[in-house]
Amino acid sequence: MNRPLASPAMPAGQGLLPAAFGALVALAVAIWLGMGPGGLHFDPSTDALIAPEDLQADGPAAEELMMLLSADSGLHREQLTAIDQITRQIEAAGQQAQVRALTTVQIPVDLADSVELVSIRDWLTSPPIQARIALDALLTHPLVVGRLVSENQQSAGVLVTLASELSPSEARDEAARLVDTARRATEATGLGFAATGTPLIAAAVTDGLRLQLQQSLPLLALAFVAVLLLAFRCIRLVLVAVGSVALAVIAGLAALAAIGGTLNLVTTLIVPLIATLTVAYQMHLLSAAEAHASPQQAARAIALPLLVTALTTALGLLALAVHPTPAIRSFALASAMGVLASALITRYWSPQALSALGACPRSQGLLDQWLEALAKTTAGWSARHGRWILRIAVLSVIFGAAGALQLRTEANLVDDLPADNPVRQEFATVTQALWSTHGFSLQVRSATPGAALQPDLLQALDALQQWLATQPEIDGSYGLTNILRELNGLFSGQTNALPDNPILAKQLLIAAAPDDVYDYTNLKFSTSRLHIGTAVQNTRQITALVERIERRLAALPAGLDAQLTGTPITFSRTVNKLTGGQAVSFLAAFAAIFVILAVVFASARAAAFAILPNIVPVALFFGLIGWMGLPLGPTTALVACIVLGIAVDDTLHYLVRFNERAREMADARDATQQTLRDVIRPITLTTVATCLGFLTLSISPFESQVLFGWLAAATLAIAWLCDLTVAPAVGLRADLVTLWDVLRVDLGKAPQDSIPLLDGMSPRQARLFALLSNLRTIPAGTQFIREGDLAHDIYVIVEGRARVWVDRQGEAVTINTVARGTTLGETGYFASRRTASVTAETNLRVLDFDTDDLERLRQRHPRVAALVYRNLNSIQAERLARATRQIADHHCD
Repeated sequence: MNRPLASPAMPAGQGLLPAAFGALVALAVAIWLGMGPGGLHFDPSTDALIAPEDLQADGPAAEELMMLLSADSGLHREQLTAIDQITRQIEAAGQQAQVRALTTVQIPVDLADSVELVSIRDWLTSPPIQARIALDALLTHPLVVGRLVSENQQSAGVLVTLASELSPSEARDEAARLVDTARRATEATGLGFAATGTPLIAAAVTDGLRLQLQQSLPLLALAFVAVLLLAFRCIRLVLVAVGSVALAVIAGLAALAAIGGTLNLVTTLIVPLIATLTVAYQMHLLSAAEAHASPQQAARAIALPLLVTALTTALGLLALAVHPTPAIRSFALASAMGVLASALITRYWSPQALSALGACPRSQGLLDQWLEALAKTTAGWSARHGRWILRIAVLSVIFGAAGALQLRTEANLVDDLPADNPVRQEFATVTQALWSTHGFSLQVRSATPGAALQPDLLQALDALQQWLATQPEIDGSYGLTNILRELNGLFSGQTNALPDNPILAKQLLIAAAPDDVYDYTNLKFSTSRLHIGTAVQNTRQITALVERIERRLAALPAGLDAQLTGTPITFSRTVNKLTGGQAVSFLAAFAAIFVILAVVFASARAAAFAILPNIVPVALFFGLIGWMGLPLGPTTALVACIVLGIAVDDTLHYLVRFNERAREMADARDATQQTLRDVIRPITLTTVATCLGFLTLSISPFESQVLFGWLAAATLAIAWLCDLTVAPAVGLRADLVTLWDVLRVDLGKAPQDSIPLLDGMSPRQARLFALLSNLRTIPAGTQFIREGDLAHDIYVIVEGRARVWVDRQGEAVTINTVARGTTLGETGYFASRRTASVTAETNLRVLDFDTDDLERLRQRHPRVAALVYRNLNSIQAERLARATRQIADHHCD
């Protein structure tokens, strides 16, 4: 049988104007995003992933490139001449860049009668120098080996320091230009070429992000269209849903631009997140339209769960806004605003667009039959094994909590690139040849001029370097001690000996120090810098190494300020904050969502039950990554808050619908089955859509994004399973009533005190009873109970006044006038026939309930039903006692 999916309440086309207006606004915003002053741009630098206080601690640093020129047969005169020519081209092209190369660096050497600073460039162009020193002595000099020449003398380095005033994007462009210049110059020489540096890594990340968006967006759209067509088989509905997704994504990106955010490894996740959420909202809207006369009515029907879902999801995301990382804060704020925009679009724009395009017929397909059978089976299974389901859910939370204790934070920016990425490969090539390419620094500061040249500090730093050489992660270290040891050996003949006099040390530096000496000290010689080379990028390994070094720093002389600095250090510190930040963010999200649910269901107990189906998947997420040893990084750390916000969506739709069905039906099990039949289709299709949305990240060039996509999809699949099992078990055992329902019930002030039938109840229990009864108005003059009729209903006066009377030979004899709190009809109810008539003297508001209502109350809320029966007995007993007294008084008279 065909049914209209969206039968417009207005003539087709009447909603076209607001729908078209919204599309035009979105187009304008899209143009602004791409071209206007608020245009978004990619920022792949690690600065966005580092807490500002850590950046301030290090201070600004100029970007550097290390270019590696290699010869298979070793570096001889011919190869070094070619390398020097390439270096000259780099120097000419570099403009304001500082170039320090193997052929240009000044090396202190003993020329028999004097100590002089000689470069390989000097050696290549000066026969006298060639006659006085062998080339091997320069290539194996301890001040350049590992820094500008490899230990096997097959590779030479060219270190380029870019101008510090360049912006990150300008630095990337300048780095690409210089590398391209050097690569072209190398092609005709037969030398091998590789280059690495922060600007090149940032450029690779930028290209990867662009590629990810170019590939994932079409796949995302294709997946959503396929699911929507499978579900509704109507291209017009698909157009509305896809248009809604586009509007919501644009809103999220506009929010990102408005707060000054950029597109990076974290914020690019805004697109799949908002897109999947919007599809989920659209699924519920289109499914609701099947059961309502118009899209507007369908939108009103899902308004409560849609609003609560959007608020809980937004709060779950906003909980991340307390994180110290700028990228995560930008992601949280922009995503939250995009989610709220998505809910508004679904509530207002989509129904207008559906009305404008007209109705679509839909016939039940095989998928619907399969889902209906699944709903029936699941409902029965949940009803039979509900207690065990809840026990397993609680055990799952405990299992997840135990696994969360095993969590380890970890990130690796370079290894996050694909294994075949040239930037990643060249990074490995360069760092393997030259240990100084990548690493961090130890800054030792003193307020005393000349402190860096004091023998005790030099000896302490020398001992530290010897200890560093034993650490497996460290490939080498270089600092003031290396320079002074070499100069002291040249001038005094003492091999590997540091000067024991600060005056001598200062004279040595002034007389023959290399031109880069002030990279390792200052003009006052009050600071000393030690560069520690390591190819390790993994933040967990860096953290462990830093902890060992910091313990070893306790051996330095007292009164010094020793601090480890550098991008690997600051990035590791920020990633390590993810554990504490994730805990705070998740607890904040959990608390906010719990408060909202407590308000929505008018009970903290009901909220605890309602949130259980959403806590289980999040707990299992933490447990699984903890027990499996998977890393928690800047992107994967977002999964918990995101899933908590998304999972609430389907759970709320189920519980709100169950609340309505349970009030309509006397049997809670029947209500469970009917509710599952109502929601299983949108819940399942929503899960499929959201999982597919996140799985599009599996083609991302970044391993962290791929892991994020799979973890999010797996956790959402678990959330779907919880919605089909845990949520029905919760519905059968929790007294659920929404604030929406409570606000509709007006029983006057303190009904439990002024209405005897409600005696002993809490305000919430009184409203529960009213919700399962019929609260209605009876106009003045209406006779609503007639003497002698069969009794079906009992009435409780909430407001107004009525007259109780009997017919005596055609004359109406008034027995009593009753008002608020009086129970009417209970005597006739138990005696089957009415014993008197009742007429409303004023407009009455009454609670009207019958046997079916009482049975429904007994099954759903047995405690409230027990109070009602007790109070009915008390009312009956009191009435009987009063009648007995009246008879006795009449007999005495």
